[in-house]
Amino acid sequence: MGVGDYESAVKTFLKYLLILIHIMGGQPGRAIEITTLRYANAMQSMRNIFVKDGQLMIVTEYHKSTVVTDQVKLIPRFLPERVRKLLVVYLADVLPFYQLMNRKASMLRSKGFLWFKNNKPWDTDDLTKALTREIGSRIGFRFTTADYRHIAVAIDRRDVHGLNDGMDPDEEDAHDLLVSHSTTMADKMYGIRGNVLKSLSDRSMTIFRKMTNR
Repeated sequence: MGVGDYESAVKTFLKYLLILIHIMGGQPGRAIEITTLRYANAMQSMRNIFVKDGQLMIVTEYHKSTVVTDQVKLIPRFLPERVRKLLVVYLADVLPFYQLMNRKASMLRSKGFLWFKNNKPWDTDDLTKALTREIGSRIGFRFTTADYRHIAVAIDRRDVHGLNDGMDPDEEDAHDLLVSHSTTMADKMYGIRGNVLKSLSDRSMTIFRKMTNR
């Protein structure tokens, strides 16, 4: 295999990895929350990938309400075993070798972004193209990022929310928070209090670990 073939294989793998993390990292967040994950600290931004009690955790940031609340919401997501093994092997073995061959993939050039091209992280369009090709082609119609979010939320609210029976009715539903909106918004549009997202804590990680592992 030549250098070009290896780089092509890495890019293909990253597309599959993006789909797996988006779909299997719990309820799907907005595309930009996933495509901007960092594996290393940058000058003004901290990485998003951590290990918690032996389990790989990614921490996504939800910015849509920042203008109103002046706060970034932090959402911990725990990956299934096979997906986290793929990510660890990529970061430990594949990425260093790839960066050795391609200076454009170096940490300084990529700013530590897991998915990076043309001097910027991947965006919603990149995720949509991957979903359309790998999932949409198999079910017979164009499958976008927004389509998947609506379908996943609908299935979760109909068939999975019952797993939260017995929770405090005054608290927000963790399933809704994992999709980056409140239960009130979820009820209008298609429990744990929303302030659980203001910072990472044992409580927030325990709550979302349960949601992701189901």
